Amino acid sequence: MLDTRELLVFIRGNRPENDSAVTDPYADSAAKAGYAGVSVPILATIDANAPALASVLAHETPAFDRFAGIVVTSKRAVASFAHEFARESFPEAMRDCWRRLPFYTVGPSANTGIEAMGFTPLGSESGKAETLADFIIQHQRERSPAGPVAKPILFLCGDKKLGVLDQRLKAAGMLVCDLKVYETVASATFINDLDDVISRFHGREPSWIVFFSPSGVDMVLEAGMRAQSWFSAVKVASIGPTTSAHLQSSAINMPPDAVAKRPNAEDVVLAIAAFDEECALNSTTRR
Repeated sequence: MLDTRELLVFIRGNRPENDSAVTDPYADSAAKAGYAGVSVPILATIDANAPALASVLAHETPAFDRFAGIVVTSKRAVASFAHEFARESFPEAMRDCWRRLPFYTVGPSANTGIEAMGFTPLGSESGKAETLADFIIQHQRERSPAGPVAKPILFLCGDKKLGVLDQRLKAAGMLVCDLKVYETVASATFINDLDDVISRFHGREPSWIVFFSPSGVDMVLEAGMRAQSWFSAVKVASIGPTTSAHLQSSAINMPPDAVAKRPNAEDVVLAIAAFDEECALNSTTRR
């Protein structure tokens, strides 16, 4: 039987190492809402500064004497940290020292990786960098009521970070130590992967394109998506306010039709469904 559901294409990060073993929460949420959903990877990431990260981890001075906490804003940063943290040559006593630090994250997607290392993730309900920064500031003040902490927050980041979080922390008088642990590059096969998806759905054109990061937006457009015959009619959704602002910028000029309230599968599909329902209602009213 021909699948006639509207097609949502999620322009996400990397392709999982084992596609068949990974459940796609975005496709699952789309299906529950009556859509067909497929994730197409636009990004590839590579580890960066592994020797520097290993040196930071293995420094003879205990971690809790050097840093006030650790912060990440992506699951990929957690993976890079975990790779070095799990090395057999890394003493367990040093791991225990690191585990005494608060580990902050902007969203729940990184929680599993953080917990697997023996940390308790904090701030994962924040949803965006500004809110996480405010959470960190308040949490650090509670931990050090006598005054500003003299030790920096270790910010494990990628090469595409926007600087929103560390700027807000610094404005509050906190120190931040940035360490780039991965780099993002464009997928060389994106347009072919997208064509394969459309072929899989018997040539059905996507109704929605969902973006997850400013860099993802840039890479999709650089890959030639605007040249696709269906692009002018497609609806656009964003995972959150940062990506939304980039879509609305003069350089892109592609305002999103729907924006998720929180950066997760359920909320982005809810925003899409709400927009479609409103459009259907308005169409019925006009008749």
